[in-house]
Amino acid sequence: MALLLCIWIMAASVPVSVAEAFPAFVKSEVMAVYREPSLVNRIGALEQYAVVKVLAYKGAVAQVGYRGYTGYARISDMTPVAQVAKPAVITADTRVYESASTSSAYVKISKGTKVNVIAVVNGVALVEYNCMGGYVPDRFLADPSAQQNGASQQIESPLPESAQPQNTQGVTATSVPAVVTAAACIVYNTSGERIAVLSKGEKVNVIQINGAWAVIERGGSYGVCLVASLAPQSQVPTDSGSAEDTAVTEKAAVTASIPATVAVDGLQVRNASGKLIGTLKKGETVNVLAVRSGTYALIERNGALGICLVSGLQRQSSPSGNDTSSGIVVLDKPMNAVVSASSVKVYNASGRLLGTLSKGAAVSVVAVRDNTWALVERGGKWGICLMSALAEKSDEAAPASGIQKFDPPIAAVVSAAQVVVYNTRGKALGILKKGTAVNIIAVRDNKWALIEKGGNTGICAFSALTKKSETEPDYKQEVFTATVISAGAKLYQKPSLSSGAVSVPLGKDVTVGGYNEKWALVEIAGVKGYMLLSDLSRTAYTTLQNGSGGESVGKLQSVLLTLGYFDSLVGSTYGSATTEAVKRFQQAVGMNVTGVADASTLRVLMSGAAPRSPLLSGTYAKGAKGSNVERIQSRLFALGYLTKNSSVDGDFGSTTQTAVKYFQTANGLSSTGNVDAATLRAMYSVSAASLPSGITAPDAVVAVQNNVTAGNQSNNSTSISKELASTTTTLPSGATNAQKIEYIIYLGQNKLGRPYVYGTSGPSTFDCTGFTCWCYKQLGIKLQRSAYTQGYDSTYPKLNSVSELRRGDLVFFNTISDSDLSDHAGIYLGAGYFIHASSGQGKVVVSTLTSGYYSRVYSWGRRVLN
Repeated sequence: MALLLCIWIMAASVPVSVAEAFPAFVKSEVMAVYREPSLVNRIGALEQYAVVKVLAYKGAVAQVGYRGYTGYARISDMTPVAQVAKPAVITADTRVYESASTSSAYVKISKGTKVNVIAVVNGVALVEYNCMGGYVPDRFLADPSAQQNGASQQIESPLPESAQPQNTQGVTATSVPAVVTAAACIVYNTSGERIAVLSKGEKVNVIQINGAWAVIERGGSYGVCLVASLAPQSQVPTDSGSAEDTAVTEKAAVTASIPATVAVDGLQVRNASGKLIGTLKKGETVNVLAVRSGTYALIERNGALGICLVSGLQRQSSPSGNDTSSGIVVLDKPMNAVVSASSVKVYNASGRLLGTLSKGAAVSVVAVRDNTWALVERGGKWGICLMSALAEKSDEAAPASGIQKFDPPIAAVVSAAQVVVYNTRGKALGILKKGTAVNIIAVRDNKWALIEKGGNTGICAFSALTKKSETEPDYKQEVFTATVISAGAKLYQKPSLSSGAVSVPLGKDVTVGGYNEKWALVEIAGVKGYMLLSDLSRTAYTTLQNGSGGESVGKLQSVLLTLGYFDSLVGSTYGSATTEAVKRFQQAVGMNVTGVADASTLRVLMSGAAPRSPLLSGTYAKGAKGSNVERIQSRLFALGYLTKNSSVDGDFGSTTQTAVKYFQTANGLSSTGNVDAATLRAMYSVSAASLPSGITAPDAVVAVQNNVTAGNQSNNSTSISKELASTTTTLPSGATNAQKIEYIIYLGQNKLGRPYVYGTSGPSTFDCTGFTCWCYKQLGIKLQRSAYTQGYDSTYPKLNSVSELRRGDLVFFNTISDSDLSDHAGIYLGAGYFIHASSGQGKVVVSTLTSGYYSRVYSWGRRVLN
């Protein structure tokens, strides 16, 4: 909104067309430069005071040149040099620097060269010549008129020699209190260096003004900033000001926006009358000004407004955590109105007064906030004013005679998206939304209705109401968002299966305006009709995503597992495996693939009618390859029938066949080695049996055979030798680190044989870092939870060689062929042995790292207790 107004103001001061290129400088803090005149494909940005050549422009966009490059930028971000500059002439051969520093790049400039001086700060001038900008010491500049008269008068600086006043005891008596009105006010020292950025609303004292620059004081510090960034406090609305001044400057003004990203390609944007005005590409950024009925968004992009589907956007963030669009109503089409008060002030989105409209001035109302503020358009310009100062433009603002009265009043509901209610003088009282129940007291000429609601009366358009006697008597009037949960659901023209119908995609969100035991009145993209209530769900779910935890995550994983989308073990942590499973489900359903289990996804997933994964409809045998085989191997790995990540390779070989046979035997199936429908049902069941104790996974046999024993300790054992065992059964008060280490090992050795379960951290089941975290947690030491973050945690010293290890150190292994080297963890016991929760063994065991498999994949150690 503010951008549009700025463009309008700039356009008024620049010619309609460019007969000859002219120089301009960037007045905004940063000016974006684009490849196309439609301001798409951003190619870079120029900082404040950069000088460009304006080659041509049309409307609000200019084609600019900068150091051999061309692009397109907003006119509102620039000021023509001719508007502010003073002509000067170079008095001696010198250099023009790229920035206000003699260490920056430079070009030579000859005596007698004519330049334009944009600003001078503490002896350094920003100049323009030949549509290029640079910095030159002001001692080499002179007034050209003085030179023509034989003098050598140096050009006058627009700033004082020093920005700091002589009165060092405080602000001078002539200082003027001011407030920053720009979103960001850059403050410089007298050498032209940026020293601070002040936010809108911060207070300063203005010591002196020279042209476009102000010398300011704040908190005992001094600097120089643009006068345009400030306003005297007396001109800024305060809490003691008028109601309209105060409300407009609130953060939650009607144009408060939420940044969002276009989530689909070809998102259609329409004007308020429904006419298509353009499309947006996936990834483009817009600002959401308001949302209507959870379906349509009023958006702003590059100063232009439009309306699109909310489902085509993905919200980025809201600094306050609150939805600033609350209370805003976007009208289905602009309402023609006139100023009914003697006059009304019009503001921009920052609360700055733009002007005053007189009584009778015509405007179009686009949106209304809290029944108080109106977003209006007049002659292509936008602004904000009080709704109470406007009246709907009509030959008859209120019924006066010929009224048909009803006694008793007729019950009705608002059937339009919203309707404006007036008093008898044509003053707007507020807006009623769709579904609101009212009583009709009287109607004139089938145009105006005198209504009553809650003891209050008003006048509104009769066409926006529907008598309850004309609606289905058994329909409950309620507006809410629901999700289509049935494949093949249809939108019917009438509440009848024999009426005309169109299909509605599974997972589609629709707006429900009312319902009975069988049918729902719905609206989809502006089309109204009827859907079977059984095809919809409005169940409230909390969004789950990567990092979420708790019982609800376990329920989600259980359903995803049963439907064939989840390959890991059910737990309580939403990690990468759950994210991938949700993505598979969303892709199968045809929903937006995000990996986030939002309310719409959960409604379909938990409906009991969600489609099963195509994986479950296939059969797989030795020789098969592909992503489905890889997923089956991942499931076998999670259940312990495969122990190496390298076994999950998408190739159904002998090892996979043996693992399938082990699974079939353990789960009461015929041991064929082929994955048929019965095997898949058992494998993707929450009751699927893990690898039984005492049976070694087929891909772990070689590693076990290669292991050796040392001393009295057997390898991969659930017992611990006397030499390695700890006898520190309790932790004494004031224990030394050596005693703490022995106690940790005592705790760990008491968990030998406990089952390995991915994603768990004790006290009965563990995964590898769940085991190390639990042991150290008993001493109050919190370790990182994953093998990657634990292994790369530089908080603790790194031990590269096995010979450096001491009892109690953490040890890490590279068991997956990827970019990181920390995939598995354990606790070192000494003599080459360590204790760990092994996925291959399916339990907590003692293994060796001096030979065999763990010797080959050892990465390093970390010393937690020194």
